[in-house]
Amino acid sequence: GYGCAPESLPGLLTPRQCFAVHAAAKGLAAPDAEVLALATDVGLAPYLDAFVDTLSYGTRQKLAILLAFVGEPR
Repeated sequence: GYGCAPESLPGLLTPRQCFAVHAAAKGLAAPDAEVLALATDVGLAPYLDAFVDTLSYGTRQKLAILLAFVGEPR
């Protein structure tokens, strides 16, 4: 994987694609519904289909934190 540091996120992927990659890496068919719900709660939903390299640092931080939750027990 590419880690979850905001500055190491892949710039040419979208957050939605990042979630899919993380889910696949953990053997999941899709990202957890709870994680996608959290994305909405923290205001990431409008940016799910924008390239990571167009996001603000704060938005990338939110994405990095949520990616760490993919496939993890609550």
